[in-house]
Amino acid sequence: MVMQIEQELHKRQGHAITNFKDKLPSSQFDLAHSILKDPYIFDFLSIGKEAHEREVEKNLIQHMEKFLLELGEGFAFVGRQYHLNIGD
Repeated sequence: MVMQIEQELHKRQGHAITNFKDKLPSSQFDLAHSILKDPYIFDFLSIGKEAHEREVEKNLIQHMEKFLLELGEGFAFVGRQYHLNIGD
């Protein structure tokens, strides 16, 4: 909680640029918009502010892999950029 206060999460919450208003029904827009924050802070990745999307993804995957291995047996990582079909 201290880290979120220091990094001013309360000022970033809900300020991400999205197309939710155009693409979602109004009943879902508010919920989807409220859960996003901008900008995301990835200081724990140690890759710098000008990192490209691929670098951010690669580093996040490495951290997630280490985390899942630490959790132990019973957890799985399906894959990166994994396509999911939901419904029709």
